[in-house]
Amino acid sequence: MALFFDRGSSAFCLLLFYFLIVQQPTQGKVITSQIILDRAIISGDGVPQIGYVLNGEMPGPVLRGNVGDELHVKVINNVEGRAISFHWHGLTMMGSPWMDGASHITQCPIGYKESFEYRFKLDQAGTYLYHSHDAGQMVEGLLGALIVDDPKERELWKYEEDFVVLIQDWFRVDSETINLMKWKGYVMGLTYDSALINGRGSYNCSLYHPSSASTPFTCDVNSTNFLTTYNVDSSSTYRLRIISGASTFKFRFSIDSHSFQVITTDGHLISPITSDYVDLLAGERYDILIKTDQPPNNYWIRASVPTGEEVKGFLFIYLFI
Repeated sequence: MALFFDRGSSAFCLLLFYFLIVQQPTQGKVITSQIILDRAIISGDGVPQIGYVLNGEMPGPVLRGNVGDELHVKVINNVEGRAISFHWHGLTMMGSPWMDGASHITQCPIGYKESFEYRFKLDQAGTYLYHSHDAGQMVEGLLGALIVDDPKERELWKYEEDFVVLIQDWFRVDSETINLMKWKGYVMGLTYDSALINGRGSYNCSLYHPSSASTPFTCDVNSTNFLTTYNVDSSSTYRLRIISGASTFKFRFSIDSHSFQVITTDGHLISPITSDYVDLLAGERYDILIKTDQPPNNYWIRASVPTGEEVKGFLFIYLFI
């Protein structure tokens, strides 16, 4: 029996949606990953404290695929008393809005000892961020980078390698305390204790007061050993994928003695702009191209608060070798 639909009917629209979205063939391959969420002691800046780890790491593993691939990520929650969800920051989720990870909006949160598998198409090249979308847990380390490659871009920009630079503001108090301060309007009185790049940083132990921390530990005076280091060759071009995983504060990114080309913002290609710094608010991403055209040496990477009004943590320095 043949079925005919008027083009203006709702049945025709539903059928068209089915063939355009549901039945659309996958052009790439299926990328599978599993993330196990737990709580553990983290020593990112030299002061051990309890936070979230993903597969034993903070931040979580870098997830990566090509445009056209389909990403399948199974998330297992092993944290008692905490529900979570993963939001894929920057992706439009065309055709799969129910995978967006907004807790209590597009999905029920993942409970203790429960799991959920996210499945969605990687249809936008660029640098993205995944993070918890429940109770502000991102400030305790529940986040990671998601990279969607377009092989044509490497040919276009001609760079040797790319690196993720994930910047975080880091607190001694837990996410529930920070949320309570925000809800009561105490944002102006909120200060971060440290800053991290890829989960690593340095803290001035003379400022550490265990009595003020949620989980007091000792401070490692050799915390400069925790700095993130990028090893590169001279006379080469590299792509840095800079991500703000900050919850509250704006950061300024720069590299001593180097300018660079900004080539993408929030996953969108732009006409290259030459600069010696970029400012990032929470969730923003910039991709830059840097040429290692200076004499071989160690160069500081800086992620700092631009105004300087808050001296505490004004300058956070990282090695670029």
